[in-house]
Amino acid sequence: MAKEVLKEVATDSGETEFQLRLKRVEGVGLATTRTGQHYFMLDSADYWYDVIQESYPRTKKCSCKSEWFTLQIRYYYREHCDDVEYIEVLSTCANCAKTSIALGVEIHYSPTDGLVNRPLVFCKNPQIKYKAKQLNGLWTDAEFLNTVQHCFQLGFFVYCWYFVKQENKRFFKSVSIEELADMGNFLRLYLSQKELTVSDVAQATDELGVYLKEDLWRTGELIELTSYNINGNEMYFVRYATQFIDKAGEVQDKSESFRAKTIQFEQYLKEHFINKRHKNCFDGEWGYAQFLKDRK
Repeated sequence: MAKEVLKEVATDSGETEFQLRLKRVEGVGLATTRTGQHYFMLDSADYWYDVIQESYPRTKKCSCKSEWFTLQIRYYYREHCDDVEYIEVLSTCANCAKTSIALGVEIHYSPTDGLVNRPLVFCKNPQIKYKAKQLNGLWTDAEFLNTVQHCFQLGFFVYCWYFVKQENKRFFKSVSIEELADMGNFLRLYLSQKELTVSDVAQATDELGVYLKEDLWRTGELIELTSYNINGNEMYFVRYATQFIDKAGEVQDKSESFRAKTIQFEQYLKEHFINKRHKNCFDGEWGYAQFLKDRK
């Protein structure tokens, strides 16, 4: 039978009551003591600054309106192994004693000792922002390929993560515009400032192929493109950042060369697409016409 361990949470100075800011879907959280000290919960330090760029989470409130909680963490271990598989953070209201599961986190890596020995990690400043763009557009296949072709001309290396149904396997490789045109659907496309290898981007590999790390665009000098069919229209999502947050929690600029290329990329979008649906939306003529038609 797999082992379970329940642990009371306190800071090194003995504080046990916290305000909580949580992003439950992403599995990250911030705990703030009554003396105003901030702590990342579990491995949130690795993801917190990325997930708050869009919105900063509100303080958790109990049904009694209190914002203060004590914490316990329940660790579920893998069978026949000393690694943690799943974690529940239990919050108990300091006012009415109501207990609930504040956070549930699946763990997919090893070792996990640090999650048990250091469930709280001090954070000097939890509200750091950096320069990032998240754009989208309704494009035809030709408009998409023309955009990628322009990125080739800007000097980007183009890489594709894709799935081959016949082999039931995921691949990652450099592609030409002709290969991309023949490929059809893809999982992600990367327009990179430098040449990449599988080891640069892979989270894991197995008999089903390559699994890529999430949000490579946040720290890497690259533009990420994904696409989804929404109501019969192909919506492309474009994400990149010209700054990143280093391990010390400081904002750093990416290279001037990459920043210059992103400016040229944005200029191309402004010149070749319709920028009316939203300031971050760049639609082709057909896509924008479909958008207006669907609104009626």
